[in-house]
Amino acid sequence: MAKIHFFSGSFDPPHLGHREIARISSSLCDTLLVFPTRQSPAKDHIPHSSDSDRMVMSRLNFSGIQGLEIDEFEMTSVRQNFTINTVHYLQERFPGDELTLVLGKDQWADFYHWYQWQEILNSASILCFHRDSVSDIPSETGNNANVKYYSNFHFHISSSEIRVMLLRGNQDVINYLSPEVYTYIISHNLYR
Repeated sequence: MAKIHFFSGSFDPPHLGHREIARISSSLCDTLLVFPTRQSPAKDHIPHSSDSDRMVMSRLNFSGIQGLEIDEFEMTSVRQNFTINTVHYLQERFPGDELTLVLGKDQWADFYHWYQWQEILNSASILCFHRDSVSDIPSETGNNANVKYYSNFHFHISSSEIRVMLLRGNQDVINYLSPEVYTYIISHNLYR
């Protein structure tokens, strides 16, 4: 039985925190699938950059990580995609293999609001990366044995903060983006 981890996000833009989550996660599994998402059901706003730009930036950001594959399922879905749809897709693609959803603790704090969250918990394990800004564990999910916490993760940045830095011309942004992603953003005049 193979260990399949999966990690979804709008990656608008993808940053070094995303890369570090992927690097650590990939060392714990046989295959890590990264799913750039067209539109997150949990977010009201549409992404600030195009689907194709986010796909290219994701490929640049995650390149070179052993066992990682960028999957276009969520990006090309003709309807709004929920995590449970991705779980069903993976169950068909990897029948009998062990699935683990990789997410940040900020997402985990709101997990019980997700569409069919109980079915997700019954179908996949959770690997939750700690973020100091979020301290709550949802009581609705209880102390589920399928949930593991990676608590030694302290990358303090979000894509929304990076977009503000880019808009303001703050040069510190280069500390949070891979050189390839930064070059792509500047050359395509994104987030201005």
